[in-house]
Amino acid sequence: MKILPENSIPRRDGLRMLSHQDGRRVFHASSQKGIRLIPLSTRTDGDQPLSIRVLFRGKVNAHYHYRQEKSPFLGVEYVREGSILVRQGRRCYQIEPGDVFLLQPGADTEIMTGPEGECVKDSFPVEGPLLMPFLQTSGLKRRDCVLGIEWRRLESLLAELEELSLKNDLKSRISNSLLTYEILELLAYPDRSVEPDSRLATLVNFMRDSLDQPLSMKVLMKQSGLSEIVLNKAFRSVYGKTPHQLLIEWRMERAGKLIFSSPELSVKEISQRVGYPNPMNFSTAFRRFYGASPREYRRRMEKMNGFHGMLA
Repeated sequence: MKILPENSIPRRDGLRMLSHQDGRRVFHASSQKGIRLIPLSTRTDGDQPLSIRVLFRGKVNAHYHYRQEKSPFLGVEYVREGSILVRQGRRCYQIEPGDVFLLQPGADTEIMTGPEGECVKDSFPVEGPLLMPFLQTSGLKRRDCVLGIEWRRLESLLAELEELSLKNDLKSRISNSLLTYEILELLAYPDRSVEPDSRLATLVNFMRDSLDQPLSMKVLMKQSGLSEIVLNKAFRSVYGKTPHQLLIEWRMERAGKLIFSSPELSVKEISQRVGYPNPMNFSTAFRRFYGASPREYRRRMEKMNGFHGMLA
């Protein structure tokens, strides 16, 4: 990624307007025969918490030029070969292979092909009622570019999404939401791909396998043989967070997946499975992470998939 001078990519008039709805405007210079449009299985009533309705995969030529204004979605541009020039507001960039650019909801964003004259990229919009809470709590709302991403993992998730294009059932829609969340998580925390030393890696595996247990700092120190100061420094250098912050995050991730995949479990049972003996403390942490209480979150799931199980 290269940061270009402010306003070095001028707004271009004369682009063909593709759509104009509820204040959102989308412009495009020309169709691109090298791009595959892949529709995915999602709900159309907006009740799916997170989803990706369509993937655009392939090559764009030198005439490619796209602009959007006031979109409610998060646009994601992942460059594989070549580059794209991007203006978001007044900020301008050249996005290079392996980089990801985020078209922020509500922004005035413009994209064109880089100096190579062509670019191979993947593009997709992310939507859903949980999108804005995730962007705010994860910090993605304040970022234009994501660098150093674990690209093999991203490409694997996109391949799994593409497989859903052949299906249109409840299970596929749930899988779409889960994969969408994993992609957002990967974008929010790309530094997880950094390899920690063996002691830290062993401790991380222990923590992930013991999320239902009370993992105090004393327990983590004993398990790793490291002091609290060293542990906090090591976790911040690799993950950008303290062990306590990561535990909360991993527990909330597991809780969200259990609410998706196990409608027979009560909120109390889920709270115990992710290390919260007190359901009230669990509900507070869950709301802080997802922007909705466990019951509100599950009701959205039930409305989406037709399940009407009782909550504890």
